Amino acid sequence: MDFNELLTRLEPKLKSITRRLDYRFRTFGQEDLFQEALIHLWEKNRDEELCGKTESFILQGCCFYLKNYIRKSNKSIDKMSVFGESFDYPGGKAIGGHPAANNESFVNSLDNVSLRDSIFKILGKRERKVAVYIMKGLSSREIGSILNISHVMVLKIKKNIRSKCHGLAGERQ
Repeated sequence: MDFNELLTRLEPKLKSITRRLDYRFRTFGQEDLFQEALIHLWEKNRDEELCGKTESFILQGCCFYLKNYIRKSNKSIDKMSVFGESFDYPGGKAIGGHPAANNESFVNSLDNVSLRDSIFKILGKRERKVAVYIMKGLSSREIGSILNISHVMVLKIKKNIRSKCHGLAGERQ
């Protein structure tokens, strides 16, 4: 199948798909998504994977490819845990596992320990357990299996912890 012929047939529909995805996921421009779809189509055509496929099959494949491309390209933000890895303990490890470097980090660690203690005072029993497992770096599913609750419940508990922490932050200012 000639790529130019395929492109003239699919271009308006492909632009419609990229416009719809650009509206939903504003991290990329419509032209960027269109170019990614063209590259994907060109590679599939080069490998002769599009022979005998219908237009709707090809367009659906492009749509799925673009959704996966967007999902994989959006790098998740590395969040420092209020509870865990952000602490420097005397003789312990600093952020990222490096030894505590100086006195200033020790003073900051005391502030963090104080913050953690004040957070733990306002949390309920189950919330404290979840917070401890968060500090250990476990995923929601792992925490749920340990506590015999669903991962959705773990997410709700995390949300409660977050809202209580925001309330505490408002009081401290």
